Amino acid sequence: MANNQKKLKAFVRYDGSGRVVASSLILRKNKPRVGRWVEIPQYLCCNGTGSTTTTTTNGGGVTPTAFIKPYWTSVVESCNSTTFGNLLFYSASTTITEGITVFTDANLTIPVTSGRVISSEGMFYNYVVGAGGLLTEISCAGQYYFGTTAQIACSQSSPAVLLEIATDGSNLYPGTTIYTNFAPAGFSIGQTIYIRYSPGFAATRSIIVTSATTATVVGELNSCP
Repeated sequence: MANNQKKLKAFVRYDGSGRVVASSLILRKNKPRVGRWVEIPQYLCCNGTGSTTTTTTNGGGVTPTAFIKPYWTSVVESCNSTTFGNLLFYSASTTITEGITVFTDANLTIPVTSGRVISSEGMFYNYVVGAGGLLTEISCAGQYYFGTTAQIACSQSSPAVLLEIATDGSNLYPGTTIYTNFAPAGFSIGQTIYIRYSPGFAATRSIIVTSATTATVVGELNSCP
């Protein structure tokens, strides 16, 4: 579990143009003596829900909002790990919601790295960063069995593979994106495989693997053979 940092203060560094230096957030008891550092309101504790917002005007006259949120480097980590980093990022939006874009700099020119997962307030869902810094809301759905055929997925035994997944919808309907780590399972991009609909429900849907970490549900619900 992450350490309780409640007693530490948060500081960000400003450059000569009055812009926040990207990734300059530090947590310490006192402000550094070298450089132009400004304390910002911040509370970070062991539950991973701490956040803060502030604003800074960049050279182009835009006033983005700066956020500090817990983050993970993958969806699987966000669903399982209580160890996280804290990310300073910016957006033209004043709130974190699905569909906004996030950047590492106050000029809103460098998107946050694709694949990172930013924590929501309540930890019931998170936001995965896509191309161009676009946020998509995801929900951690638990463990599901996968197989190259419906029979294998339904068997819930080898060579079926049990994987932790997250989704961008509340149900595995066609069009839903599944997030997991397919690489160790040996599934390839473009391959059609099957997911057992839930551990307690004997039915499957077919999906297409779209990347090493994503797949799209394409088939209707079918009872296990």
